[in-house]
Amino acid sequence: MAKREERKAGEREHDPMYANMTEEEFEGFLEEALTWFADTEDAPPPRIVNFGRAGVLTNNRGLVVTIGDARFQVTVVRAN
Repeated sequence: MAKREERKAGEREHDPMYANMTEEEFEGFLEEALTWFADTEDAPPPRIVNFGRAGVLTNNRGLVVTIGDARFQVTVVRAN
């Protein structure tokens, strides 16, 4: 995701840049957010792989996130 200028919270709530975000784009958004959080909190760097590359048998999009010894599967399904 491109860096955005700082805005007030109310202006960000309805940002058209995110209105049509795909599940794949949201995966990238989550990956960047998790990596940034780990960097700023001095946490172990997450290992993040999408379901397809991880071999998860599903039709959904999602991420396998490993932080230290903890492993999570995060399913991404766009709500309407």
